Amino acid sequence: MQITAEFYTPDEADMAAGAVKSYVPDVYDTAISGVRSPVRQSHNMTVAPVSAFNTMGDSPSYSTPLLRIGRHAPSDSCSGRYYVRMICRDSDAAKISHILVNRGGHNITVTQ
Repeated sequence: MQITAEFYTPDEADMAAGAVKSYVPDVYDTAISGVRSPVRQSHNMTVAPVSAFNTMGDSPSYSTPLLRIGRHAPSDSCSGRYYVRMICRDSDAAKISHILVNRGGHNITVTQ
C-alpha cells in the first residue's frame, strides 16, 4: 500500500517520516520530494510610549514598550509543498496516516 502526505516545509516532512519509521517497523520504502516557493514575510510591531512605572499592587513595575515596524521582506524559509511517500503493509496504513496527520501532514492519500 502507498501513502502520500503533503507538508509545508522539508523539516516537517523529514520529522514525520522519521516518526513513522520509529513507530512502524515495516515501512518498505520512503521518499521525500517537493517544490520550494518564495515566501514574503511581514514583520509588524507596535510602538507605545513607556510609562515610568505602574503603581498598582504592592510594588511598582515598569511597563513594557512596544515597537511597530512595517516591513515586507523575502523570507529565507523553505516554504512550499513537500511530499512524503511511503510503501507499507495494508494493516499499517491507518497507523501511518494517523502519525503523518499528527506531524502536520495534510492531503493524505492511500492507494493500493
